[in-house]
Amino acid sequence: MFPDYPKQKLGDPHAGFRPYADAGSTVLATIPLETLKPAIWFSNAEACRQILDLHETRFRKDMKGVSHMIKAEGALWKKHRRAVRANSLVQKAYGLVWDESGRTLDEWFDTIQNSEEPEVEVDTVASLSKVTLNIISSVGFGEHFPWNNPKQTESNRLPLSTSVVEAVPLTVLRALLPSWAYRLPFQSFAKTKLAFEEMERNFAEIIKATSTDILDGSHKRGAEQGDILRGLIQANETANDEQRLSDREVLADIYVSNSGYFSLAPANFDIRGIDSLARWTCTSHTVAFITAIFALYPDIHARVRKEADDIWPGAHTDPTKRKRSVYKDDFPRLAYTQAVFHEALRHFPPVSVFPRIVGEDTILPGTKRGTSKSTDYEFNESFDVPLSIGDLVVPDVYALHMNRESEGTPLNADFNPTRFLTPDWPKHAFMPFASGPRACLGRGFATAEAARIIATLAQDWDLRCINDLINIPWEARKERLLQWRQEVTMTPVDIKLMFKKRTGDM
Repeated sequence: MFPDYPKQKLGDPHAGFRPYADAGSTVLATIPLETLKPAIWFSNAEACRQILDLHETRFRKDMKGVSHMIKAEGALWKKHRRAVRANSLVQKAYGLVWDESGRTLDEWFDTIQNSEEPEVEVDTVASLSKVTLNIISSVGFGEHFPWNNPKQTESNRLPLSTSVVEAVPLTVLRALLPSWAYRLPFQSFAKTKLAFEEMERNFAEIIKATSTDILDGSHKRGAEQGDILRGLIQANETANDEQRLSDREVLADIYVSNSGYFSLAPANFDIRGIDSLARWTCTSHTVAFITAIFALYPDIHARVRKEADDIWPGAHTDPTKRKRSVYKDDFPRLAYTQAVFHEALRHFPPVSVFPRIVGEDTILPGTKRGTSKSTDYEFNESFDVPLSIGDLVVPDVYALHMNRESEGTPLNADFNPTRFLTPDWPKHAFMPFASGPRACLGRGFATAEAARIIATLAQDWDLRCINDLINIPWEARKERLLQWRQEVTMTPVDIKLMFKKRTGDM
């Protein structure tokens, strides 16, 4: 699905900053076979920031298949932005995300504790995917999925939870398939078509029911859940015809504004726009990586646990003590927990590259290793990179995060959350949610949700590697646990851990 590039060379998603270090430059070029035109890759903070901050005029996304504000540009973007800004309930939704995260975790933990074994093997990638999906559905649509997906009752009808769970892993395939391909006799194509059609049908029914609820003032769907959907529909009803969003656009904006995880882009959009689909898995995959970090670095786990114990003393034996948790009071106190989340995003940014098309002739800065270099990573000589209309530029966020120049330290490859606790940490070189006024709207929701999940996991559970990994060297264990593959996002390959309920005060 993605081309095989030489290992540790430009284009290999695992290469990080290595190709730039080998070449002695923070700017490199490739020639993609599909265009035979140069693609200019940047791994220095200033160039990446300019591309992402100024992309509406100088740097733009491909507009093919636009249906939501992440992909939109110009007047279309302003139309989407107006709807989201008009939705005052979005600002209140942080607390709802916080509360729903706690409730969903309790439900997940109950399924683990139902086992009679003192330790339970847990697939954290699959479990956390279900946790985060449930949270976004509750907050965005007022729909809470059952932990065990209901069985399909008819061949051509899927329950909402089943349609979403089946559609999400097929996102890349849907992005690549032209509409005519669905007529071909391939089971995977038919499954993709059914999953997305049923997901859109289910969500359309939710919008209709919520709209009816608003019009008759019955509040049958509840005043607390589905606030974002309700707010967007109300804001949309007051817009004029030119500014009004379609139901499909409302759906997409809910996902973007609520969590930034996922969007309902049509099947024929360009592969270079795929970064807009990445957000649904942002929190689940990042927190899955963090569970592996807890198993590998007990000191990090212990520090997060202490932070949680200070806020919710005794909650690991009496979870009801966390039910009184208030977002605005407790979230700011989880400083180290948030630092762990940010450090995981630095190592595993959900979207590692953000391709843009140059909209006007311009110049970007680059740096290279000068003749007076003292180390292989000292890029102390600046140069200009002239660009022409139509050129493809690629901010390489993963390489930027691993660029030692960003922090002036040789420790960028280490997992060190404390770097985010210093007042002078290099914010300009941290872009897991892109950058500028068009950065992911869901970053605040993702951080709030992740902090609640990480702190609660650390407080309630002891985590260790499965037996197959216990007896191998630590470095090999780390490599196995933190393996990832490039799909829509950086996706953990296999993180299975032993969960043991915490007892006592340790």
